[in-house]
Amino acid sequence: MTADGRATRLPWRVTLLALALAASVALPLAADEDTTLLRVILESLRNDWLGGLLFAIVFGAPHGFALAAAWASRTGGAYAGAAVRAWVALLQTEVVVIGLLVLRNLDEGNVRAPFAIIGFAAVTAMFFAYRVSSPDVPPHRRDTGFFARWGALLVVGVFGWFELQWVGGDAAPGPWLHATLAAAFGLAASVPRDR
Repeated sequence: MTADGRATRLPWRVTLLALALAASVALPLAADEDTTLLRVILESLRNDWLGGLLFAIVFGAPHGFALAAAWASRTGGAYAGAAVRAWVALLQTEVVVIGLLVLRNLDEGNVRAPFAIIGFAAVTAMFFAYRVSSPDVPPHRRDTGFFARWGALLVVGVFGWFELQWVGGDAAPGPWLHATLAAAFGLAASVPRDR
């Protein structure tokens, strides 16, 4: 944030990669089907608007974050920056919940690399809490660029772990998983490093 409370504008490459991440919601979830997350969200909204809204917020969080990042990267407005911060806080919460669920079911042994996601959740939560609340971190180090990069890194970590779960399995994931991971990686790499 700048001194007057406005978010900073980011380069066009950030906008384009954020839009690519948002657009991946329309790709097939499974390799042998044409069902997309967007279609599932719209059907759940049609069946029960409240349940559908909650489903969209939870499962569509990477794509909602990406839309907010694209909006903030072009406008540089305070509301757009607040939207990015809110989506990133939701993503960070979801990462912690995934880590806790894996920890709770650790004895079942049905996931690969459980401590990778548990450690990722713990380390990112501690760093995020420090970064956004410490008086030692200057305001320009927690601006829209930081939140855009952080949200993208959260998506990369979780979706990279999801990819690992599919290795050697009978079923193959659809392009949604791969495209979301690739676009999030590109978004994280595209945010200027002077933050």
